[in-house]
Amino acid sequence: MGIQRLSPVPKRARERMRRRRKKMGISLAALADRLGTSNVNLSRIENGLRGSSVKDLRRWGHALGFKLKIYPPKVSFHRRDTK
Repeated sequence: MGIQRLSPVPKRARERMRRRRKKMGISLAALADRLGTSNVNLSRIENGLRGSSVKDLRRWGHALGFKLKIYPPKVSFHRRDTK
């Protein structure tokens, strides 16, 4: 199985990460440096213009004091007419 990528990262998650980063007083550039990525890349993820790997999201969340939880998409089955 390859790298799991969320593309784009869900809006609610992005907003929570941004609010936490700002509340902690961490600039985008400082967080990007801490994570070993560019601030442009991190900005694109925060703004929903780029997806991210699950591994990178875990690192990002950990840096901000979050624990990443991924809920699989809801799947529902409907009865099919068998005529």
